[in-house]
Amino acid sequence: MKRREPTSKASRFSEKSKAWKAAVSKFRGALAHRWGDDEAFWPHEDILTGCSEAIIFESLDITGKIDEEVTEQFQNVFLSSLAQHLPVIALQTLGNFRFQRLPDVADHVRRGLPLMLLDSRRRIGCIRQNSDTLALLKADLEAFSEELHAQNRIDQHTMSMLAYVKSVYSNLH
Repeated sequence: MKRREPTSKASRFSEKSKAWKAAVSKFRGALAHRWGDDEAFWPHEDILTGCSEAIIFESLDITGKIDEEVTEQFQNVFLSSLAQHLPVIALQTLGNFRFQRLPDVADHVRRGLPLMLLDSRRRIGCIRQNSDTLALLKADLEAFSEELHAQNRIDQHTMSMLAYVKSVYSNLH
């Protein structure tokens, strides 16, 4: 989507890449298949700049659908090799639809690598440890969920919620 914005890095990259220009219609079809026809739900990230490097994969399978397997395999091998030589920590906040990345988080922890869950939500008050701590936590989460539902919204800050639950639970012990 950022490719259409003339000032975006993706637009500049796309203009200079013959392969990207030739594949625009394929990408549009793959994005529509993956995220639906409403472009509001499509990814809107731009290519990062600054002191970073980018590895870009054309992840379309032979049917023209998005295939994340190659990217995931590369990520696993690349991160595993980095972890052998460098200190590694994963930071996770916000979340994603229906906990789609939770297996990746679990795999990271299962490998013995440190993981820091960040609660990015503004919390009013603090649940103090007492005999009703878990009941208060449950009531707080239910009230928050009801507030979102009243606005016809869903909670996609799943990792923030997990960080919050873990911090309350950790304070019990």
